[in-house]
Amino acid sequence: MRTRQNSILLIAVAAAVPYGVLLQGFLGGSWYTFFHPYSLGMVFGLSAWFLFCASLLLAARVRFLERRLGQDRLLGLHRYAALSGMVLGCLHAAFKTFFFPEFTVAHYTGGAGFGLILLLAIPSAVVMAAMVPDRPVWLGRCKQRIRSAVRYSAMKGLHNLLPAAVAILMVHVLLAAPTAENRLRPLLILATGLPALSLWLDHKVLRPLRAARGTITQVAALSPSLLSVSFRISRPLRAIPGQFGYFRVRSPRTGREEHPLTFAAPLENRNGELVVRREGRWTEALAFCSAGSEIRLDGPYGAFTFDEERPMLWIAGGVGITPFCARIRAAAQGSAPLRHPVTLLWSAATAQEMPFREEFLAYAAGEHRFCFIPYLTRESGGRRLTPPDIAAALRVLEEAGGAPCSVWFCGSRPLRAVVKAACVAAGVFRGRFHYEDFSV
Repeated sequence: MRTRQNSILLIAVAAAVPYGVLLQGFLGGSWYTFFHPYSLGMVFGLSAWFLFCASLLLAARVRFLERRLGQDRLLGLHRYAALSGMVLGCLHAAFKTFFFPEFTVAHYTGGAGFGLILLLAIPSAVVMAAMVPDRPVWLGRCKQRIRSAVRYSAMKGLHNLLPAAVAILMVHVLLAAPTAENRLRPLLILATGLPALSLWLDHKVLRPLRAARGTITQVAALSPSLLSVSFRISRPLRAIPGQFGYFRVRSPRTGREEHPLTFAAPLENRNGELVVRREGRWTEALAFCSAGSEIRLDGPYGAFTFDEERPMLWIAGGVGITPFCARIRAAAQGSAPLRHPVTLLWSAATAQEMPFREEFLAYAAGEHRFCFIPYLTRESGGRRLTPPDIAAALRVLEEAGGAPCSVWFCGSRPLRAVVKAACVAAGVFRGRFHYEDFSV
């Protein structure tokens, strides 16, 4: 986690350099006019433009960034960069309209590009991202109704118009009048926008051509709500336990949608397994896909790859067991044995929703470093995972391992809030608390 924080700081510093140069190119050294309405409007607009380019770049699955931050964090930064850009874009439009109500080609291109971004962003925040809260209850119900009425694939197709909006805004920025013309200004604008657009086009056009191809070998129901999907790919991929890939099933039932799914087992001899929760059109359709259905796999991605240098507490909620399942199976197969004590706390509704329970108990019986404790919230005699349970597990681990342990969590956001609060109370702060975000 500390490496991830340092990476964010380095990326922010690296981004500040071209932004400062671009701002200098527009102001032309006239920094004493910074608080003039025209200059302020320009600063808001350039900041919005830079954030929109950054948002596009963060969503392009750039390997260099992904290895350091993790894809879920990159998409989180993508959302907040876009949101910040919209706020600054509104301020830019307000300043320009109120103080300088002159309508030129630059104004029209800016309005078209920014209007398109607003059209994409507002429904995307409801359907694709977890930025709209579920409270109060009426807001959560409205969000669920919108999500059930709008197809994810249609919303994603609309969201893919973001580079078109950025291209229109690039024309707007090129046409904007600076306080003093500079020959480098157009080059700086192109150097800001073209790399982001190029990487996005590579992500959407060329990357699917490079994706690994394969076929589904089996689809089986693990429980009423969980599916196991076994597959075989055409070429070997090196996936570390805890990572995920973007899967596309070429079937009339599933359409051409792409979804992020975590590997539930090591990719041995080009064979793999997924565990999928049935909770939408695509996953329901996946249950009816037959063996032989063609797949495309883009990956692996993710930085949820465990700290092997200290004891670890793993906490899973429901289908969030998947990354831990891959790590346990790698240890059981002997390819990556556990080096320090590990305790797994798995919370699920019923025993039926714990398809790997016996497998984990059998592994724990033969591996003294591993302890498995299941929690069943809706079974007779079962109980919920509580903060005292987490604190007790941390104490036992640190005594057995002789060192501070790290906590790895994968599950729902409400459970994550409970786990995180318990960890902070026990002295486990951000540097040793890791989580995998479902909303990628």
